Amino acid sequence: MANIPNVIDVAPMGTVLMTVSELAGVKSAKLRLSKDMLTIASPIFADMITKAKRAGSTYGDVVLIDAAEDDDPEALYLLFNILHNRNEKLPSRLTVEALCKLAKMVEKYQCATSIGRGTTMWFDRLHNSAKAGTVAVDVWKMVEATFLLDEPMFFARFTELWVLSEPLASNTLLTAVRDGDVTMKRLAGEYSIISRSCQNPR
Repeated sequence: MANIPNVIDVAPMGTVLMTVSELAGVKSAKLRLSKDMLTIASPIFADMITKAKRAGSTYGDVVLIDAAEDDDPEALYLLFNILHNRNEKLPSRLTVEALCKLAKMVEKYQCATSIGRGTTMWFDRLHNSAKAGTVAVDVWKMVEATFLLDEPMFFARFTELWVLSEPLASNTLLTAVRDGDVTMKRLAGEYSIISRSCQNPR
């Protein structure tokens, strides 16, 4: 292990090294992770580890895997710190863009259940800021992020903000659907009902 450069510890005793393109200015950084945590958290990570072992991609008892080229290294690092309960590594605030990137990683690796309520603090602060108007928040992006992260309470809250402030035939929704955004198409199927319910309560 000492001969492997650019190792960043997430799980100091971990037996998986995942190589990402670049992290904190370090190219080909290797994240040390817990095999058990990854296997429990995500069927995708579990499959990656199994395939790497079968292919002989190991260094002693350490399994070597690579992140996909289109994976966002910062979002992956954030995800792994949540999964490994490294609360001291988590920022107190997160931008809308960072939350959206995290949400896409969570959906890709099918680990929304495993991160639990790890994103609650960030969503709460952004929702309060959006409602008070103290910070410009892209509410539509927050609807998408809460949907992908399976956060029903904040999905409802951000949806209410969006529906009450955005016309049903807005460019935001129509453009996303027209451009073939899969997530937005899934959401669009629900919004006519949601909008009518919010704007015309019984």
